[in-house]
Amino acid sequence: MSDSVDWLMRLKRAFGCPNLVASMELCGWGRFRHRPYTYGEPVPGVYLPDLDRAGCILYWGYNPSVARLAHATATTAALRRGARLIVVDPRRAGLASKADHWLRVRPGPTPRLRWP
Repeated sequence: MSDSVDWLMRLKRAFGCPNLVASMELCGWGRFRHRPYTYGEPVPGVYLPDLDRAGCILYWGYNPSVARLAHATATTAALRRGARLIVVDPRRAGLASKADHWLRVRPGPTPRLRWP
């Protein structure tokens, strides 16, 4: 979609459309919308949580070793000074292998409950 935005803009202008045309990759929505849910407010993309003073760090479905090297480096430094790490992720990869608690999520259908 991103390579066709210019053509769509020309098409909409030809019809006098005042609407905005934009595109974003599927992974971009998570990158863009995670901040209000994670930090409670929209913050700039360079925002780094206060990992220097954190006593406990929780990563839920997030592997900074691959996604954000600055977070991985700061997390490793926090672990060296004694912070605890909790990772909720189906894979024990990256920092999950160093976590104090790794909570493995098993994606799939919800099991049926059996009532007595």
